[in-house]
Amino acid sequence: MADEDDEPVLRVRSVPDLLALVPVTLGFEPTESLVVIAAAGRYPGFTARVDLPPRGKVANVTGQMAEQMAAAVVSQGCTRVAVVVFSRRREPAETVATVTADLVERAGVELYDVLRTDGRRYWSMTCRGESCCPPEGTPYDPWSTPLRAQAAVAGRAVAPDRAALA
Repeated sequence: MADEDDEPVLRVRSVPDLLALVPVTLGFEPTESLVVIAAAGRYPGFTARVDLPPRGKVANVTGQMAEQMAAAVVSQGCTRVAVVVFSRRREPAETVATVTADLVERAGVELYDVLRTDGRRYWSMTCRGESCCPPEGTPYDPWSTPLRAQAAVAGRAVAPDRAALA
């Protein structure tokens, strides 16, 4: 039996790597989800996921979701965070991501990036230039990143969705 220390280190070197890391750490492909990936210095902290609020409930729930995520980051002593929303809907995804990022930043935690992805394209909400952040999003293939390949070789299975884990 392999020792936990034998697990390969999965290094994030790009936004596509970061987006590929999320399903690897969760064990399934997230949809309609807010995800926070936190680190303490150069070391992994935690990955947390919560369902996005349904239509009509965004205003009631967004602040509470963001506060809970920010509180978890601070209580775990994390120093750097990426906020990622997996959704085909621009709203509430961008509102949820922005509110969460603002609370995390106000707590003194560095933001790596704030992203929205539909699974095929991503949008950085911290980027201000069209040359690096086109309005139509940046295409990527979550299955073809070096990180995802390394995880597969290490035997890290990823279910197609959360229900498949039940």
